Amino acid sequence: MWFDDSFGNWSRCNGLLANEGLTPAQVQVILWENINALYPTVSLSPTTNCSVLTTFDNSTPDVCKYIRRTGQVARFAKTWYPHVQQMFLHSKIYAGYATQTFSPEPYAYENGFGVKWVVQAQINQIASGKITNLAAGNLSYAVAPWLVWGPYFWASGTTPRSDGLTWQLSDFLTSDYTHPSQSGVQKVTDMMMNWYFASPYTSWIK
Repeated sequence: MWFDDSFGNWSRCNGLLANEGLTPAQVQVILWENINALYPTVSLSPTTNCSVLTTFDNSTPDVCKYIRRTGQVARFAKTWYPHVQQMFLHSKIYAGYATQTFSPEPYAYENGFGVKWVVQAQINQIASGKITNLAAGNLSYAVAPWLVWGPYFWASGTTPRSDGLTWQLSDFLTSDYTHPSQSGVQKVTDMMMNWYFASPYTSWIK
């Protein structure tokens, strides 16, 4: 739905910009999170190597499809917003309580690897001058913004990670236990604000 403007999503973003008195030419930074809107069915395996894939079908791990989709979106973003410089990628929050099919576990966890691998794909291409991840495609700065990992939202449910983050059942809406409730939104907001105000790459908000 974001490969181009066929669904009008990018046009709606332009409308939001216009409401703030801004133009598409002023956009320099994108904060991005996406998932497979269809039910993912293929998880990672020890032999998964997304970087060599050129075809994608029902046997393709969802994380490899994420890499492909993100590369496509990044390239289109550069055409839609020609002055965009940075695209921060956000991995999924915990989805172990989910009662619907939008990227449940283990796909939400594996999404973090997808973020890592697509960022690595651009690093490798810039360093070598060659496209090293066929799933991601061309991520040169001529056709895509600088891709970088934003704050990491995933934690294993009620098991605290090293910084104490947990995801309680109450952090999710009872309608699907996938989308965050007010307490979940607050957790994500706090992590985003703490990360963006501390990062050396986000001087534009200081």
